[in-house]
Amino acid sequence: VHKGDHQAVVEACQQVIREQPKYRPQCLRYQVKALEALGQDRALEKLLTAIMADRPLPWALVALADLYRRMGQLDKAENLLEQGVRQFPMLPMIYDGLAAVYRERDDLPKAQQWLEQGLRISPHVLHRQIELGTVARHNQDGETALKAWRQAVELGRNSVFHSAENHLNLAATLNDQLGDNPDPKITLELRQTLNEMEQTWS
Repeated sequence: VHKGDHQAVVEACQQVIREQPKYRPQCLRYQVKALEALGQDRALEKLLTAIMADRPLPWALVALADLYRRMGQLDKAENLLEQGVRQFPMLPMIYDGLAAVYRERDDLPKAQQWLEQGLRISPHVLHRQIELGTVARHNQDGETALKAWRQAVELGRNSVFHSAENHLNLAATLNDQLGDNPDPKITLELRQTLNEMEQTWS
């Protein structure tokens, strides 16, 4: 694994599964990642389909749906993820997957709905807030976009993902809110956001 020899990982996993079946769950995940890295989509689809037929596992369902989406088979991805919502309703990655399907279809209002559902389950995830902020701004839903970018800035503040880009997006979304009669609170927040960005990254 550490050497990046993905074909060797696939072969090693197959051998371990044959000889020591108790390690099968861990090996299957390694095998899936290796096949993804090798770009062997057909072999990956076959493996994930077999895993799901044996026992529906959340990580395998999401991986198979992602594969279908990458292959342009959006209906298959959607059907599988909707099945996942019924089986694993508290798994936010499934809602992320459905949002991605609808983004591919350029149906951003529906993508926003799925992202919001995922955030109701797990609100403190930076990439999900960034995705919602981006989609909501495209949808001209300023209130939702503003809330999402504020959260993204706050979540990133004390993490390795602290990013000037999140501040810029927050500033741009605040600027969208100004209009003809600017709210003094929005004006102040915009100034503070830009000042913080300048002090941190200049």
